[in-house]
Amino acid sequence: MDRRKFLIGAGGAAISGSAILGSGAFTRVESQRRVIIEVAEDPDAYLGLDECPESPNQSYADIDEDGHLEIDMSPDNPTEVGGEGVNSDSFTFADDVFEVCNNGKQEAVLWIESSDAEDLDDPPEEYEDDLPRVQFYILDEEGDIQRISAENQDEAVDNEWFTSIEEGGCVCVGIRTMTKGLETGDQLIDDDEVVIHANADLVGDENGGNGDDNGD
Repeated sequence: MDRRKFLIGAGGAAISGSAILGSGAFTRVESQRRVIIEVAEDPDAYLGLDECPESPNQSYADIDEDGHLEIDMSPDNPTEVGGEGVNSDSFTFADDVFEVCNNGKQEAVLWIESSDAEDLDDPPEEYEDDLPRVQFYILDEEGDIQRISAENQDEAVDNEWFTSIEEGGCVCVGIRTMTKGLETGDQLIDDDEVVIHANADLVGDENGGNGDDNGD
């Protein structure tokens, strides 16, 4: 699991990410042969993570000095006209911020594990159905939002909050924040981290995915 740092702020809230690959990425060898397993920068890894090309929101994404994807929507990464974070008491949608590519050898189911920070105030009652505070999504062919984030795999699968990426395919991921009842500077994500799951074992399984089960 590779930890990745994402920063978001209503003043500043952070998101970090990790990559979890399903089967098929590596082979175990028990004979006397030379085996090379090399750590790649995020854009070139089996689960490729990079800025979303040709998107105006790609400026929130960057590859850091360690070759890892970083998302920064905080005062540390202001816009050209001085924006320093998402609005308070608002819904903010940032389409196509970062790109996830399947550089492996089989189709994979993608979903993002994310939880709100525990110390946040509850939103006004009329916005409780809009939780969690931060959601990740893609845009479908009609331009409609398709949520792909959840607190755990069961929630993602039961609600179909996932998408499938074919071998060699890529999707751009957007970020939605809901800051009703919050103040400037509140941190939105639990432990400032999220986990990006790309699981080939879910493809074609009754518990998720929509392709053929390719096995290991």
